[in-house]
Amino acid sequence: MRILVAVLALLTASACATPALVISRQAEPSAQVEEIRARVFDRHRTELELSLELENPGPALEVIGADFEVLANDVPFASGQLAVSWSVPASGHARQRLPIALAHLDLPRAAADHAKANTVQLVVRGRLLVARAKPIEFDGSTRATPTVALDEDSP
Repeated sequence: MRILVAVLALLTASACATPALVISRQAEPSAQVEEIRARVFDRHRTELELSLELENPGPALEVIGADFEVLANDVPFASGQLAVSWSVPASGHARQRLPIALAHLDLPRAAADHAKANTVQLVVRGRLLVARAKPIEFDGSTRATPTVALDEDSP
C-alpha cells in the first residue's frame, strides 16, 4: 500500500511541476487567395486565374504543384493538378498567379440553372504542393458572369 501511495504522490508532483523546456511552434507558411478572375466561363470551357499571396515565416520554399477543386453554386464540377515552379524566400512572401483552364462537356445543371440569374458563385479550393514540406491550403470565391448565355453553345 505504501508503494502505491508513493507512486501516486510522485505522479501528482510531476504533473504539477513546470517543464524545464518549452517547445514553441514556429508559424507555418500560408496562402491567401487575393482575387479570382473568370476569363472564360461558359457551358464547355472555364478559364480562371487566381492571384495568390504566399507568406513564409520559415526557411525558403519551393512550390512544385497544386491540387484544386472548383465548385459552381456549391456543386463540384472540376478538380485537377497543376505543375508549377515557384520560389518563396525565407521569412518572406511572394505573389503568384495560378491559371486554371478547364474543358467540360457541360456545366452542371444546378450551376446552369442558377446562372440564369446572370451570375454563378465559383469557389476554388486546394493545396500548394511544396518540396520537402507540408502542403499549404488555399481557398477563395468569386461571382462570375457567363461569357455566353448558358443555354447557347460556345464555339
